[in-house]
Amino acid sequence: MSNTSKLYSAMKRYTDTMLAARDEYLGTMKQYETARGSQYYEEKKEAARAKRIAATESIKVETAREVNAAINAMLAKADTRKLPPLTADQLGILQALKMRDRVGREELMMAGNAMEGNVTGLALIQELAQKNGIPHNFLADAKGIAGETLTKAIRDMGRRCYEAMDSDGSARVNELESPRAAAIARAYHERKYGPSQVEDRLPSMAPYADETDFMERMTSSGISVADFTEAVN
Repeated sequence: MSNTSKLYSAMKRYTDTMLAARDEYLGTMKQYETARGSQYYEEKKEAARAKRIAATESIKVETAREVNAAINAMLAKADTRKLPPLTADQLGILQALKMRDRVGREELMMAGNAMEGNVTGLALIQELAQKNGIPHNFLADAKGIAGETLTKAIRDMGRRCYEAMDSDGSARVNELESPRAAAIARAYHERKYGPSQVEDRLPSMAPYADETDFMERMTSSGISVADFTEAVN
């Protein structure tokens, strides 16, 4: 299974589980709507809430572990992928431009055309354009994704997954915090300040129609899903 498919499977399982638990909770509480405001209602609400949390606690830890594994695998793939080499002529053009104190827009446009879609060359031209204050996206013509752009896109995808997992109000889990560390932090907070009320927030995430829908929602704006999946799988 590809890295993106592993990530999708983990997030779909998480989302489906959380939404099913939410729907069961809401269905249970609807039965007691006429008793709202009474002690009886609060007891039923607390019991339904405890059942929902118990049914979803393990999936949070499992999904965080699987998301971390998939994102790390993508980053490892990004570090080892081989980009098309520059030709001798292309290297000569870039070296000549880098020796200049000032480069004009037309020169960079001509150099960009000479790169013929080579992402490494266009990334260097993009740097020169920024240094010279020339507002043009040379990477728009690239075949593939430049190294730093790809790394950022992978990390952004991971962040979006963690944010989706945060939508139910549970303790935040990110690249720098393991599920165990998050649980310890939550337990410390409750001992010091009392139980947190954010766990009463219900999941609001929309289910994913399929892997294509997931990738379109999670891939950074301006980056081709096809280029991204080719680079990280």
